Amino acid sequence: MTGKQLGKIKSAHFGTSEGGSFGLFVELGDNEGNSWSCGDFWGCYPKSVNVEFGKIALRILNLLTEAKKGDVAKLAGTPIEANFDDCGLKSWRVLTEVI
Repeated sequence: MTGKQLGKIKSAHFGTSEGGSFGLFVELGDNEGNSWSCGDFWGCYPKSVNVEFGKIALRILNLLTEAKKGDVAKLAGTPIEANFDDCGLKSWRVLTEVI
């Protein structure tokens, strides 16, 4: 799949993974739930937390501001536009024009 796809944030949580990484985990997908789905992770590993955590916190703050939400758990259902290339998810953004 390549090009732009409309969809929504299916789920989001902030915490740790089994692999030891720490950050925001976001699942994205189409509005019908059967065409496409992918994940994105904004985070770091504990050894780099001091260097990267400020950058991650600012990205999360910007995401919450754009989505007009106060908690990452409330991001589910937020409309998004995802951009794909031959290698998979290239980028995504909140559709601020419809919020």
